[in-house]
Amino acid sequence: MSESMSSLAPQITRLDTDLSLLGMVRLGAFHPLPGENVVPGQAEQPGTIVLVGNAGSAMWSVFDKAKDRSDKDAMNSWTTDVLTPIASWLGCQLVFPFGGPPWYPFVSWAERCPGISKSPLGMGVHHHYGLFHAHRGAFFFNDRLTVHEDTSDNPCSICRDRPCLSACPVSAFSHADTVGSSYDYAACKDHVRTGDRACWQGCLARKACPVGRDYHYASDHAAFHMRAFVGPARD
Repeated sequence: MSESMSSLAPQITRLDTDLSLLGMVRLGAFHPLPGENVVPGQAEQPGTIVLVGNAGSAMWSVFDKAKDRSDKDAMNSWTTDVLTPIASWLGCQLVFPFGGPPWYPFVSWAERCPGISKSPLGMGVHHHYGLFHAHRGAFFFNDRLTVHEDTSDNPCSICRDRPCLSACPVSAFSHADTVGSSYDYAACKDHVRTGDRACWQGCLARKACPVGRDYHYASDHAAFHMRAFVGPARD
């Protein structure tokens, strides 16, 4: 985030500092409208929702040193362990995109955040980090806190070639931006299972995006997520 530290609420400044020690970043934030039921099933609605997570592989470097390799949900467990104390210090509520029910609507929350837009692939594109970011948690603050309002345009709106739609070796995204079409999950998963080394080092469709190229995942980080997606590669 490039905004002046003095323009931020103290809670946000403290959150940014704590996240940086974990290799995480503040991905976006928004203020729910008065009376809006933005958190389903919760009577007391927050004044500010802040989404946090990883951008690139800085978080991976911290996690990789601490993870329990016997835990199949190692990243989720670690995320819970390191973010929960921060929420306690800040006196706010914390929820995660995993471990439900309840399952929280992180995708719709992200679409409310300035600086995050929907890409032709269907996933959110961050205007700085591109397609190589992931939500790890959301902090709920009771008050409307001062946060950065990103005014940059959706980079996909000026991208004429849309290389992300043609880079997949099995065309899993070739028609993802067509009304009524969607990501071919099965074709993608079956192909990655064959052990295509290029895919195991990071999704080629996501890498084709010209935004955020400095944040492509390291090969071991990408392989970690691919294993979670499809299981071990076949020889």
